[in-house]
Parts: sequence; structure tokens; C-alpha cells
Amino acid sequence: MSHVTTASGIEIKDLECLKKAAASCGCEWNEGATEFRTFAGNKGKCLHTISHNSKSVTYEIGVNQNADGTYRLDVDNWNNMGGLAKHVGKDAGRLLQNYTAFVAKKQLRKQGWRFKKDVVTENGCLQLVAQK
Repeated sequence: MSHVTTASGIEIKDLECLKKAAASCGCEWNEGATEFRTFAGNKGKCLHTISHNSKSVTYEIGVNQNADGTYRLDVDNWNNMGGLAKHVGKDAGRLLQNYTAFVAKKQLRKQGWRFKKDVVTENGCLQLVAQK
């Protein structure tokens, strides 16, 4: 499992938003799965997995909990994440971007905002268009 790393940059606290982000990438959330597939059929330990139901995808993302109660994504970056990068982005970047969008929408809805649309800019940034 020498290729397994933690997708970093985002503190994951809301598993419901992570589930929605996985679905928005065409992936499945596997509640309670205890192993995720990596290079050469190896497996890593986890609490849940994110997978894609495609014959060309051979790896999964492992969702694990940190000591502080937050969650992390353990990924095998070898060979475009076993085909999974096509769906979740390099280093799970698209998945993490979608996660932050779902968290932002959830928080802003609590403050009375309504969302009109999501816009992906030319450089790949996601903009949320909302009004109060």
C-alpha cells in the first residue's frame, strides 16, 4: 500500500454532505465497509468506502476518522486512482470541491439564502449563485 495517501486540504466534518458529494460524482457510498481496494488487489482499512460501479475503476476511497473526530479520505494515487480519478478528480479534488459546496449550501440555507445555480468557471472553480 505504498501509494496510499490522504487527500488533504479540507477538514471533513459532515458525512451527509460527503455522501451527496460522492453521488454528485457518480459514485456510491458504502456505509460500514471496512476495507477499500487499492493497487494490485491490496486493501486498506476504513469505516466506509466511496466507489464507482464501472469495470474500468479498480480502486476505492477509504473514509476514516481522525483522533479529533473529523474524517479523512485515504486514496491510492497510483494509475489515476485505478480509474477513479476520472470521476472524483485528481487526488479526489472534484469530490472535495463538491463536498465544500454542499457544506456551504447547507450553512447558507440555515441563514435564509436560496440557491439559483452552480457555475463552474473556465479554470474549474465552482461558484455558488444565491440570493436572500
